[in-house]
Amino acid sequence: MRGASVYQNNRVVGARPENLVVMLYERLLADLRAAAVAIDDRNYERKAERLQHALDIIFELMATLDAEAGGDLAARLRSLYTFFISEINDVSRTLDTARLHRVIDLVDGLYDSWRQVGDLTDDPSSPAAPLGTVQ
Repeated sequence: MRGASVYQNNRVVGARPENLVVMLYERLLADLRAAAVAIDDRNYERKAERLQHALDIIFELMATLDAEAGGDLAARLRSLYTFFISEINDVSRTLDTARLHRVIDLVDGLYDSWRQVGDLTDDPSSPAAPLGTVQ
């Protein structure tokens, strides 16, 4: 397990901001999916742990938004993240996996978009402009 931890640390330390966002989305999706499984398995302790970690990630994503540079996009992401927080809190109480899966689908779409941005900025021939939405 130590090797995996070192690899993950190196991956984070050397990453561009947009790629860090992709990593956060990857973990967010893993937590949300694990919470859905935990609800189905009636493992409420695990559900609580995964949903809390998902909320922590969403708060971190909100903290990285730069409203001045990101403008309307940053405002829309903030609204979406606020919606996710509300839904996750409700799911934690109601155990409504259908709602949780809707959040997962929305996060998955954002993840795909950020991954594409990361791919563009990794390509030296790409004319990708800075997004200005991550600090």
